[in-house]
Amino acid sequence: MPQQTLLGKQLHYRGLFQSSWFNKSLTVVGSRKMTNYGRAAVARLVPQLVEAGVTLISGFMYGVDQEVHRRTLEFGGRTVAVMGWGIDWAVGPEDLALFKEIEKKGLIVSEYALNTVPQLWMFPARDRLMAQLGQGTLVIEAAKRSGSLITADYAGKLKRPLFAVPGPITSAVSAGTNELIQSGRAVLVTTAGDILSVLGYSHHPPLTSSTAGQLPPILDCLSREALSVEELVEKTQLAANEVRAQLTVAELRGEVTEVNGKYSLNNVNQN
Repeated sequence: MPQQTLLGKQLHYRGLFQSSWFNKSLTVVGSRKMTNYGRAAVARLVPQLVEAGVTLISGFMYGVDQEVHRRTLEFGGRTVAVMGWGIDWAVGPEDLALFKEIEKKGLIVSEYALNTVPQLWMFPARDRLMAQLGQGTLVIEAAKRSGSLITADYAGKLKRPLFAVPGPITSAVSAGTNELIQSGRAVLVTTAGDILSVLGYSHHPPLTSSTAGQLPPILDCLSREALSVEELVEKTQLAANEVRAQLTVAELRGEVTEVNGKYSLNNVNQN
């Protein structure tokens, strides 16, 4: 299995190793007990980060990590999975398809010998590497004792930007992220632009209608309620393929989020 030196470390890898990927990168971590809110946050942020050419790094654990990998690949982006075990150690059957897709289109790395069996002490060490590989770290859903906060602590020690998505005050898996924001350790994130501006990465602002004060028909419909493709076809009288094409562009620009087949409007500049 090939190796590469990065950050002064010998890393085993599978997939496409290009050190330039890490020049414009963001580590994203979060709860293994991801809620629908966390899934929606990933769906909202990832497309525009991908469009801006940001490599998204995560830890391949179920929950937020795997959702980030999956969404990044879905939108044709670059993703890096940092493993807490040897990269030749067999993953579970439920994870195999995603593992193979990352190997084919992205990168899988580990500090550990090829067939090293995962042990609990390895994951905090892996979190340190994840914080080092990203130019900043984003936390999406983390409880007060979440392992994601270990990665956040390492980012702070490295003096790299730390970001967090605020969550419902009633949600235990948002207690850690809300505390990061409240303490001033993390920048509050509601759009990808909040991250891109701090890191100095260029990005495309949301599209607006050429008529001042008006949204395009699809976005105007979504400003009132979440709708499916079929419902948008009925309301706008556009062809289904045109609706899907416009939704794809809007999702890439961070204007809309899709959850369970329904699209909802994000913050769009209507000036």
